[in-house]
Amino acid sequence: MDIMTLARATGGCGLRALRALVLSPLLLLPAGAQAQTGVAVPGLESYDRLIPALMSRWGLPGAAVAVMKDGRLVFARGYGYADTATGAPVMPDTLFRIASVSKPITAACILTLVEAGRLSLDATAFPLLDLGQPVDARINRITIRNLLEHTGGWDRDISFDPLFKMVTIARAMGVQSPPDGKTVIRYMLAQPLEFDPGSRYAYSNFGYVVLGRVIEKITGQGYEEYARSVLSNAGISRMKQGHSLPGERFADEATYYDLPGAALTNSVFDRTPGKVPWPDGGYAIETHDANGGWLASAVDLVAFAAALDGKPSRPDVLSATTLAEMVKRPGYALSTATTWYAKGWSVNGNGNIWHTGSLPGTKSLLVSTKSGYQWALLTNMRAGDADQDALVADIDDTMWNAYNGVTAWPAGDLVTSSALSISSLARGDRNSMNLSAPIQVALADVGKPGSFFVAALWNGQLWLHNGKVWSAYTTGALPPFSGDRLGSRTIGILTGANLSGLTGAQIYAGYGTSAEDMLANGKYRRVYIVP
Repeated sequence: MDIMTLARATGGCGLRALRALVLSPLLLLPAGAQAQTGVAVPGLESYDRLIPALMSRWGLPGAAVAVMKDGRLVFARGYGYADTATGAPVMPDTLFRIASVSKPITAACILTLVEAGRLSLDATAFPLLDLGQPVDARINRITIRNLLEHTGGWDRDISFDPLFKMVTIARAMGVQSPPDGKTVIRYMLAQPLEFDPGSRYAYSNFGYVVLGRVIEKITGQGYEEYARSVLSNAGISRMKQGHSLPGERFADEATYYDLPGAALTNSVFDRTPGKVPWPDGGYAIETHDANGGWLASAVDLVAFAAALDGKPSRPDVLSATTLAEMVKRPGYALSTATTWYAKGWSVNGNGNIWHTGSLPGTKSLLVSTKSGYQWALLTNMRAGDADQDALVADIDDTMWNAYNGVTAWPAGDLVTSSALSISSLARGDRNSMNLSAPIQVALADVGKPGSFFVAALWNGQLWLHNGKVWSAYTTGALPPFSGDRLGSRTIGILTGANLSGLTGAQIYAGYGTSAEDMLANGKYRRVYIVP
């Protein structure tokens, strides 16, 4: 979504004018009601009223919302379904594709390199990358600043967006489809610009793909690897690059949906030819990487935005000087402009910043206000092309209306809450909140059945539980789990005695062939923090 679509954002607020979360039980709801997960927060009932109404208006299967205030996570809820076929609900920390909300992440990575003196905003990108000579000499004048601010010289409304020309580019370059980012760049070196670099604004997904390759060139690391190191400084560990094909997605990731009755499209993947729904191979999220390839939870996103707000409540990942540069009015914007795209963020004159994201199968919004609030909304379906602007406007209005409808903001922080993520509580087993009773974890909470295990992170050491005792773990195959089987769907674990002496331990449930497999592939959920 480009900034011109968001011209309405000049009003008084926002658009319109750590794995740290511990989940709470699935709420019992009347038949036909949307599932809601997470902690119901007194005073914030406006969100629970307005978000389901938004979803009903647009037929959205699932959504996740998180709100941070003064560095504290005060609201995190899942609504509807992550997978309509299985009935799996959206959890507050379900991973979604975030589409162009990936751009603020890439911008933050670039700015860390600028701050460290490893890169200049006025450095020319294409001579640095040295991937060939351009047909248009102006390409060699495009700076890092131009790429961040969408003033590089490409205008997709005049020509095309190469991120949606995967097969064409692959055939022209003699490679398998989809091509990688460097191949797309080499192809674009043979295409002319639409305007002089720096002379005006035109939203460019391609420009951020170029920035991803700049990060790789400067750091000697893969884009995702370096970006995750920056995210870790904000306390974020679960964000990762997504995969297009359903069989390659992560266990705690939402399923993505096209509009009901939408026509199938040709797969852009040579290895899986044929007709597919758009979210399942109609585009290559892998090639979008630095432009739109990230997966995140709503909780991850508000933590990221809070690490860039310049407030003392949470440490920032950039200095005050760099944060000022990040939102500075760019040279292309008139002095009378009330809204502009700076470096990775849309900005208005009130000091609020935001970004939206949109791809077939997802819609996203991240807002950070000057007054110290951050919020995110993620969905697993978007509107049709003709209704994209209307949907983003409705999402924006809904989130501001929910914010304005709050009657009392809580003083606590859900990050330090000891609420349980136990689906058995939805069946009324409230005794599970008492550690004198076994904690029950549904297999649906941790992914597919298989090599199920329970782990604890305590004092920097990974421990595993085999249903009877804890043991330290280093590497290799998981020990067999011999906990009590409670039917085919749940496994009883961890009586109160099992937790003795583990104060502060983070308890995880997961599956896989090894702890490395579990951690690398996201096959786990945190289910408890020992008080």
